Formats: sequence, C-alpha cells, structure tokens
Amino acid sequence: MHLMFVPDGQGGRIYTLKKVLNGQVTKSAHPARFSPDDKWSRHRLMMHKRYAPLFALHYAQENEKARAAVAKAQAAAEAAAKTAIEMELATQKELAEQTSGKNKALTNSSA
Repeated sequence: MHLMFVPDGQGGRIYTLKKVLNGQVTKSAHPARFSPDDKWSRHRLMMHKRYAPLFALHYAQENEKARAAVAKAQAAAEAAAKTAIEMELATQKELAEQTSGKNKALTNSSA
C-alpha cells in the first residue's frame, strides 16, 4: 500500500491508503524517482519548454468546448422545463373550463 491523496476544495490534500475516495481517483503522494545520472533529462526539459504553450492552448480549447456543452445542456433543460410548465397550465385551464361548464349545466337544469 502506498500513501495516496485527493485534493480538497481549499488547496490542501486529504491523505488516504485507498485508490478511490468519495468517488475521486486518488493520486500518489510520493514523488517520482529521480536519478542524478539521468542522461535524458535535458531533452525532457527542452521538450517541456517547447511544447508547454501548445498543451496550455489545447487544454484551454477543451475547457471552452466543455463550457459550451454545459451551456447548451442548461438551455435545453430550461426549454424542457418551460414546455412542461406550459403544458401543466394548459391542462389546468382545460380542467377549469370543464368544471365551469358542468357548474353552468347544473345551475341551468335546476332553474
């Protein structure tokens, strides 16, 4: 078992030994291995510096797509709710008209 963590909402960490905590997948709390004899570190750092702006742009575009999808889903939910309310009001109006028609018929027959 390795020490794992999930980020809490305030910038801290919640540590655990579980792989999943409250529906969130935990991350390892241990740092990656480091070797002073790593002969490829220079290349990894160079690639990171070269492509970091592209990764940032990619993630920004993905976040924008996600925001647009959420906005579209919210608009659809609002439209569905509005339609349901309109249908309920129409049903209530029809029932009121039927009830008032029956009351008129009863008052006319008793007179």
